Amino acid sequence: MPVRRPADASSSPRGLRPRVSFSRGGELSGPLRIGILGAARIAAEGIVNPATTLGHRLVAVAARDRSRAESFADRWGVEKVHQTYADVIDDPDVDLVYNALVNSLHARWNQYALRAGKHVLSEKPFATNATEASLVRDVARASSGQIVEGFHYLHHPVNRRLRELVASGDLGKVEQVEIELTIPSPPDSDPRWSPELAGGATMDLGCYVINAARQVGRWLDGAPSVVSAEGSLKKPGSMPQCRSSWPTRAGSWQSCTGI
Repeated sequence: MPVRRPADASSSPRGLRPRVSFSRGGELSGPLRIGILGAARIAAEGIVNPATTLGHRLVAVAARDRSRAESFADRWGVEKVHQTYADVIDDPDVDLVYNALVNSLHARWNQYALRAGKHVLSEKPFATNATEASLVRDVARASSGQIVEGFHYLHHPVNRRLRELVASGDLGKVEQVEIELTIPSPPDSDPRWSPELAGGATMDLGCYVINAARQVGRWLDGAPSVVSAEGSLKKPGSMPQCRSSWPTRAGSWQSCTGI
């Protein structure tokens, strides 16, 4: 879709600031006003259903194909359809931007929204490599907006309980962690396989596994470091693997992650 900003999205206006305000105790004083980038399938579960349940407003949406954005808006009750992603972010009625674009566009538009002072909920991964992630981090630190990556499991009560068990020592000395996440393989035509769109098993599912392993490391006061990794090109039954280790107060241990 055409955009009216430079390719690096670095000229976002600094004058726009979110109108979301908080009362004492961190409670919202009014509903969030949400702008959606992309009419992706994940958007229904990722933002539409939660926003509707919690009483927030779906203010605007834009997609590469305007007709898809219009159909999305009609189906889910989005108030406005904009021509470009920049228009959604620049809309003064938008407080928070939900980025449901393909992986290769996450970092670009996350930075643009943060530079506009908007809060960002980004589908994972919020960047395609370490360089992009560092850029998003630096922009976020200088922005009045905040960015949250879409690892929903972190906030699930089961995960919170697991943290309590690990950190308290109730499980004893943690010596090995094995994490595996699998789904039926998407069809070859699925954009999640596209290298140009920063797709692949690691970017789609593996980032959950890596994130979970890093979380466990934080619970044990140890920063993870990769000691070996194996990968294979996409084919039926293939499973890239990564083996990591990090020190903790109780000694060193390994995690095996299957992707």
